[in-house]
Amino acid sequence: MNKNLLQKRVIFLSTILAVAMAFYLYFFYMVIRTGERSNDLYISLNHYESSKEQFHDVEELIKETEADRVLLDATFYSSSRAVNFIEKIESLGKQSGVRLTTTSITATKDGKLEMSFVAIGEFRGVYTLLALLESLPSEVAIKSAGFQKNSGTESPASPSTWTANFTISLLSFIP
Repeated sequence: MNKNLLQKRVIFLSTILAVAMAFYLYFFYMVIRTGERSNDLYISLNHYESSKEQFHDVEELIKETEADRVLLDATFYSSSRAVNFIEKIESLGKQSGVRLTTTSITATKDGKLEMSFVAIGEFRGVYTLLALLESLPSEVAIKSAGFQKNSGTESPASPSTWTANFTISLLSFIP
């Protein structure tokens, strides 16, 4: 009977040990899986944080370069902004005190915008217009500039008028 009781106890303890071992392996597996998921989440969080920092860096760069981009936009003209360039030239006429009349505008095959115009006014105004054309932020080539004094009566009260014919080429034109 002792032998039978001992056998039952060994079987009982073996069963308990097997069940405990199964629980231990199951929980060990769950801890390993949770650790892997935590590691994946940690990696994702680090990636998110670095992406967020890069995003903020890009935002700062955009803010820092805004003035440069405005200057570039003022320098280069696309075909959709050609009207802005023409209006800019016409405003230079008003600014220099001459009457400016556009005679032709063409887009050349080599990707440039050519504009011809006539300016009529006092010599000072015509010359100021030439200086303003040269100081434009855009890359402009003055292909021709002809000045002619208009004949007529000249008196100190009414200075003589001059006519200037200009042909300019906008080199910073993007067709």
